[in-house]
Amino acid sequence: MKSEVKRLEAVSRFLNQQFDSKRELQDIVALAATICETPVALITLLTNDEQVFKFKTGTDLERSDRDVAFCNYVIQQEEVLVVPDATKDGRFIDNALVVGDPNIKFYAGSPLTTHDGYKLGSLCVIDTKPNDLKEKQKEMLQILSRQAMNIMELELRTSMLKEYIAEVESSANKLRSFFDSGDSCHLFIDKDLNIVAHNKQLEEFMMSSKNMKVENGTLVTQYISDLFLPTFLKHLDNALRGESAEAEVQLNYNGVGKVWWQLNYAPAYDNSGNIIGVSYDARNINQRKEHEQKILLQYESLMEIAQIQSHGFRRPVASILGLINLIKEDPACKDEYIDLLQDATKELDTLIRTITDFTQKPENVNRELKFS
Repeated sequence: MKSEVKRLEAVSRFLNQQFDSKRELQDIVALAATICETPVALITLLTNDEQVFKFKTGTDLERSDRDVAFCNYVIQQEEVLVVPDATKDGRFIDNALVVGDPNIKFYAGSPLTTHDGYKLGSLCVIDTKPNDLKEKQKEMLQILSRQAMNIMELELRTSMLKEYIAEVESSANKLRSFFDSGDSCHLFIDKDLNIVAHNKQLEEFMMSSKNMKVENGTLVTQYISDLFLPTFLKHLDNALRGESAEAEVQLNYNGVGKVWWQLNYAPAYDNSGNIIGVSYDARNINQRKEHEQKILLQYESLMEIAQIQSHGFRRPVASILGLINLIKEDPACKDEYIDLLQDATKELDTLIRTITDFTQKPENVNRELKFS
């Protein structure tokens, strides 16, 4: 017998399902009662502690305790269970459903079996007087139980499929929203170099720069310039072998002129870890390059200023040093003034050297120069 835990999980799904085919299932119950010539017929689902009457005719009962359910025996076999007289059957002689309401005497039930083999409950018929079924009636009860299970399972699977489709659409919308956000151009390329997916930014750029409409399912190579194509294919090939790559390149377009791109090539994997294509990202970095160019020009200006200031300051320093030598030759001058003049000169010379050294290092261009 299949796992009871799995069976109970399946029962729970069917109990929670809102069936649109209630009329059809109710018709099956009524037909079972007519064919078997009984006043009561039920579609039952057997949970962990009770028997739920999902569809019924001839009774107002909604459920019963599992420990008194005839259905316990039905789910243990493939064939129809027939109890001609429960008062004479040792399994049921003291059963509460036999000695009390609804005073079952006759019972026949066919298991409700899912496509994967779980027996959820039964299609059963009941009478308050002893009875029996002919072979044809048993066969019809089995056919009806299979039909009831088919309808219930089809509805459940359809409902699950709708939920799955809704989840996929939600995920797709979120992915598309992310895909189209920002200013980067995104492409997903399969192993045959066909475009699987692309974003709005790429489509708009190709239209403005080349007057080309990007379409999924087309070869990506037709959208790449001849000069850049060898480099592009080399990176794609590396990515398809599992190697990611980043690069910066400037390309020229008839429609928009020169554009600096930061390019990323990354292998794309399926759930099993197999490479199925390449994720390609191209980000326009014109502004960053312009900023870098401004910084370079500023650096060159600082270098020029430093040289001018250095030579400009060194001339008075040379003069001061010359005066010091003259003062040293005149014994009338006091040594303390000479010492102060020497200290001041050395300090000025150190400052100039610091400025010169600082501006000769590019990484210092944007730092604030401080002296204690």
